[in-house]
Amino acid sequence: MIARFKNMDAEATRTRKEQSFLVPVEEIRNNDYDLSINKYKEVERVKVEYEAPEVIFGKIATLQQDINNAMLEFKAKYL
Repeated sequence: MIARFKNMDAEATRTRKEQSFLVPVEEIRNNDYDLSINKYKEVERVKVEYEAPEVIFGKIATLQQDINNAMLEFKAKYL
């Protein structure tokens, strides 16, 4: 942290998507000195696409059937 403070020129190139970044004092004043990071940080959202519910339920049903078969096999062999 001290090394970064001593090299402020390198800090000026950091974007608001990074873990830490610089904010102009005027912007902080305009926000009534609110230092909440959410006021200044830029959040990049990634759209997540999921499979159709029918596909997911089909996979769950297949997994459940595999579990049931394994339990029957175990029961027949050990009980």
